[in-house]
Amino acid sequence: MKVLGIDTTGDIGSVALIEDEQLLGEILFSGARSYSVKLLSMVDRLLDDNGCSVKDLDLVAVSTGPGSFTGLRVGISTAQGIAFVENKNLIGIPTLEVIAHQAYGHQEQICPMIASRGTEIFTALYRFTETGILEQRASATACEPESWLASIHEQTVFLGSGAWRYHQQIKEYLKGAACVLSLYAGIPKASTVAHLARKHSLNQTRTDLFTIAPVYVKESDAERYPNRRKGSFQPVTGYEPAEHNQAHKMKQ
Repeated sequence: MKVLGIDTTGDIGSVALIEDEQLLGEILFSGARSYSVKLLSMVDRLLDDNGCSVKDLDLVAVSTGPGSFTGLRVGISTAQGIAFVENKNLIGIPTLEVIAHQAYGHQEQICPMIASRGTEIFTALYRFTETGILEQRASATACEPESWLASIHEQTVFLGSGAWRYHQQIKEYLKGAACVLSLYAGIPKASTVAHLARKHSLNQTRTDLFTIAPVYVKESDAERYPNRRKGSFQPVTGYEPAEHNQAHKMKQ
């Protein structure tokens, strides 16, 4: 089964191609505010590099958020367009679940954190069972990091853009009970999206691709301030992503 994975939820986007459990290729690229320009060309490049086209795909997978409101819309609409034109199945995977899976191998509680506009974070809690199944322990929420950290009272592994932005606060609050993984480890990868979607597809029937929708957790500024004049908002703050405008051939 060939699966195309797409993630456009943060400053660094990615596309990946897998066949069954093997990763054929993955491209990470700086996508902040430019997904509408870059995404399709990255998909074309990935498929060309692997000698195939969208017609050869069996499944399309996309990260559904939370994350960048614009990025989510571009990623999901692009995935829907590919799936619709080629009559392929489409599966959406929540981004916090994607990030949490990238901490596989850790026995502690997992806390993915995505940096939001201003000082808030998107976050949730997970833990891997003894059989390697990821179970959710606390639902996704948008909150201030201090109030969230005050509610955590056990050994926890943190990762994601929010964990990196607030790593000092995490260590101050939880001291030795916290482990913050690298910035790269917490970037949601299209390869993870693809692998999770493939597993989901083996256990569920085909879904209506237009039921796939962004998971915002909170309202976008356009929804919160419908009368705000265009161009009056402040740019999103956060870490500066490194450039990864190259295809990464990776072994499983």
